[in-house]
This record gives sequence, structure tokens and C-alpha cells, in this order.
Amino acid sequence: MNLFGSKKQKQPQQSIENNHVSEKLYERRIKITACDQINPDGSNRQDILWQIAEKVRPYDDTFNISIEEFNADGQKGYYIKTGDKIIGQAEAKAAVWLAQYSQRITGISDFKVTGGEKRVINDHTKEIHNEFTPYTATIIITVKQKD
Repeated sequence: MNLFGSKKQKQPQQSIENNHVSEKLYERRIKITACDQINPDGSNRQDILWQIAEKVRPYDDTFNISIEEFNADGQKGYYIKTGDKIIGQAEAKAAVWLAQYSQRITGISDFKVTGGEKRVINDHTKEIHNEFTPYTATIIITVKQKD
């Protein structure tokens, strides 16, 4: 399964009329894990997510997100990628769900990066300091309901 979605384009969330057939869609949020690893090509997933969060080229405009199946120790897993760069993988329980519903998935409707640096004020001293949390991400998958 190789699905594509765009950061700036959203799939509809309501019913779609298609040649007189009403197709009901729903969405499933999937947490992306392993965002802190180094890719086989040497690229750092945290650096890629930072570029996306800060809108640094080539992620300053629209970019594609894809899901790519892989096998590890006889179990299916799903990489979440942008271009040829892995940014993480679907969490284990989501991988089971993806395998079960892969035929009904219509696309990726959203992608969100969280984490990074933020300013924090100490309540006691009133000092301001920067605090960093590792970048993580989620995607929202659009799925066609069973007929």
C-alpha cells in the first residue's frame, strides 16, 4: 500500500455523491512513532520534522506524505514518509488496523507535527527559559465505511 496525501489539501469529511452512490467516509488519527531515529541514508528524522514544523525548504509549501508497508521480523509495519525520507512509522496498534483496513483507505487528510522549542516562565523566579521536547507527528487517514 502506498498512499499519498498533501499537507495543504484536505479530503472531505462528509458524504460524497459519486454517480448517484453515496460514499460515507470517516477519519482515523494515527500516532507516528520512532521519530527520533536516524534513517538508513543518514538523515535525522528530528531534523526533517524540524524543517516541516518551521516551514524550511523543501517543506515551505505543499509536500506529500506517504505510507509504505515494510516487514520486520515477520510482522507488517508502515513507514510514514515525505518524498524518499522516513519521518517515522505508524504505532503498533495502528499498523494492525492499517493492515486490516488497507483496502478501504482513500487517502491522508491531515498531517501535524508537534514538539520543538517553547518558552517557559518559572512561576517562582519569573525567569524565562527555553524548553525542548522531541518532535512527534500524527496523520489522519480517511477511510470508506463498509457497504
